[in-house]
Amino acid sequence: MENGSLITFIALSIIVVVASLYVGLVSLKSKKSDLKWITASACFGALSVVFCICRIFSDESGAFITLSSFSFTSIAASIYFFMLFVNVYAHMARVYWIQLLLRFFLVALLFDVVIWIVNPFCGWALGCEPSSGIAFFQSAHEGALYYYHLILAHLIFLFSMGMLFYRFVKAPKVFRKRYQGIIVSVLFFILLNFLLKRFIELEYSIHFYCLLPISAYWSSRYAVMDILNYFKDNVFETIEQGIVLFDFKGALIFHNVRSEKLLAGISFDEFLSQDFFVKSCNVEIPDSKDVYFAQCYIDIDNKIKPMRIDFHRIKDGKGRGLANLFVISDPAVKTDLLTGFSSWDSFKNFAEKDSFATKLPLTMIVCDLNNLSSLNNSKGRDVGDRLLRNLAVTLKNNFPQGSYFVRGEDAKLVVLAPRMSLNSVEQIMAQVKRSINCKLQYAVDELSANNSDFVVVIESATQTLNQKKLLDKGSARSELLTSLEKALQECDSDTEAHVHRTQRMGAALGKRIGLTDKQQSSLSLLCLLHDIGKIGVPLDILNKPGKLTDEEWNYIKTHVHKGYQIAKSSKGLNEIADMILHHHERWDGKGYPDGLKEDEIPLLSRIISVVDAFDAMVSNRSYRAAKSVDEAVAELERCSGTQFDPYLVKEFVPICRDMVGNVVPDEEKLKTPVDTIVEKTKTLVPDHSGRHNVHKVEYSRYVLNSRNVIIDVDDKFEKITGYSRDDIKEKTMEQQDLVPEEDLTEYLCFVSETLANNPIAYCTHRVKRKDGTIINVICVGKVVYDSASHETRSEILMSNLQGVNPVDE
Repeated sequence: MENGSLITFIALSIIVVVASLYVGLVSLKSKKSDLKWITASACFGALSVVFCICRIFSDESGAFITLSSFSFTSIAASIYFFMLFVNVYAHMARVYWIQLLLRFFLVALLFDVVIWIVNPFCGWALGCEPSSGIAFFQSAHEGALYYYHLILAHLIFLFSMGMLFYRFVKAPKVFRKRYQGIIVSVLFFILLNFLLKRFIELEYSIHFYCLLPISAYWSSRYAVMDILNYFKDNVFETIEQGIVLFDFKGALIFHNVRSEKLLAGISFDEFLSQDFFVKSCNVEIPDSKDVYFAQCYIDIDNKIKPMRIDFHRIKDGKGRGLANLFVISDPAVKTDLLTGFSSWDSFKNFAEKDSFATKLPLTMIVCDLNNLSSLNNSKGRDVGDRLLRNLAVTLKNNFPQGSYFVRGEDAKLVVLAPRMSLNSVEQIMAQVKRSINCKLQYAVDELSANNSDFVVVIESATQTLNQKKLLDKGSARSELLTSLEKALQECDSDTEAHVHRTQRMGAALGKRIGLTDKQQSSLSLLCLLHDIGKIGVPLDILNKPGKLTDEEWNYIKTHVHKGYQIAKSSKGLNEIADMILHHHERWDGKGYPDGLKEDEIPLLSRIISVVDAFDAMVSNRSYRAAKSVDEAVAELERCSGTQFDPYLVKEFVPICRDMVGNVVPDEEKLKTPVDTIVEKTKTLVPDHSGRHNVHKVEYSRYVLNSRNVIIDVDDKFEKITGYSRDDIKEKTMEQQDLVPEEDLTEYLCFVSETLANNPIAYCTHRVKRKDGTIINVICVGKVVYDSASHETRSEILMSNLQGVNPVDE
């Protein structure tokens, strides 16, 4: 053998080994499960070549045989791991009979490895006569087990190629590239090896076992890239959005056909720049934003069409800009057809991807036309649709560029605008109201970094909107509030005037200290209902001209708990329940019911405390004449820091004179309260027309404390309600826990009003038993004073109406 040929062989072997180890390393770093078998195959292929080179320079037959054994073992392992790669790559891992063959080949391979391990000692597979140098190649002789090795290696290789051919034939045309590259490259290496054997003395076929995993790796990689490119091209042309891509210098790289249809007024040619594109779309992309969205209106064929544009700045691993991607949404799919606003579902999906984080803070305005559903029912849906469309157009025309408009649920319209002050929103909405000439309500809230969950913010704004509808006499939602207000007027004839004064003063103070729209709405509601619990206080105590006794004063104090229970039972009022409970707390902690102090007291409770006290002082009462404004202000300042929040007093004093002015309460209303209360109780009248019409009735007797907590029950209580004495002891149960939620407000108002003016209350109502079933009961209740505990108690007799039948004697 010539030295030149040997040097060429060694140099080529080194190159192949290095390439094989590189592929093995790259495959190892990959997270793909099939490439781990490429790593193993490449490493064993490299070892087979290394052992082959080493045996050329061996001087002893023993070393030659040992290195040959290692080389053949590495070849078998390399082909076996290549087969495992093909098994995963061709998706054969779930084919049962193939997995059986793999196990068979594994056992056969282990046997082959054992043969080559013992071969240096016994020469069963390969032996040679003692000689030296290159002569070992000529003197080597093969045994029967050598041919076993050859057959096994060829079978494994053929089985691997068979799996590739099978998948190539069965796969759709676009996926055939996945297998085509490997098959072609392997066939090429086989042909090359055949030609080299015929004309070159050295055994170049050993390189095949390195080239096999190399070709598999690169062929699979490029095939996958081709397939991905194919699908990318098809996806870009079939999705509903327009795709436009510019490079980091603003030159057009790519756009799909959909973008041409959506933006028909823009010419997509090689001269289109990003600046011109953005200008044509009437949007501004901040340089500081990597992700941004905007709603715009584009003039296409003299028609204004709404569009949504999503912008994404694409960067490399070092943060350098590579390209800018624009995604244009199809308005026919994403927009509500009636208003032209973004549809609720598409907006919700869009916002859940945290897209708003790029534009925070935002001001959110939720608008709703009053009584729209009633209007649709009485005058037809076309009238309501026309009003809603007119409101949508007016909102678009009045809110600044960059605002985002959404058609919400229940015909609500939502505006997301760049951060605005409450005064600015009020000015815009005042203009909107004048333009549409129709009653509407709106609520304002803010999306910020600390409050970025749009669902929570919209729910909060919607709740504020519902509160405003409660206060609006023209809204259908105000019926509950009207009934509560009438009940309160029975207790205090000045209620209506008092409410209007406190609402005006409270709103002025709220604006001065910067309350949010939601807080202003809650404060207005609180001004109306902070004393709603007084409907449960007897009129002779409320209007007593002289000094109250300790017992009467304690009874007066219960009105905060009664008010809390009434508000908590109503879905529209539960937001202000805690504020009602604590509106008689003092800044120094000496108030009631819980002795809260300073900032522990809810802010709106502190505000109503100041405003209510001031209005009470400047108004006539049955037990004293009204103070002058100066006297009332002096009293507020004297109690500042003890009874009242000093900051609120400081802010309120400058505006109270202007707000009160010459307002004088209606003296006629102040003279006497209403003499009688509408009879609301019913009496059960038994039928005495026949004999044996007088029977025993099963009933339960139980007792409540002053906070309506059940403290004692008899044995019959469990039979009627399902709750045992142990249930009462284990958890604190209140009377309202027995009343279904939908009945609770009506029940509490009725009982409080009746007991305030009658010693005994009779009523029928529904009870929710422990097992969830609903029964009708008749109750008789009275309030008594417990001298031992120095508290009032309520004693109630309850009978199941379904059970008012004769009892067997």
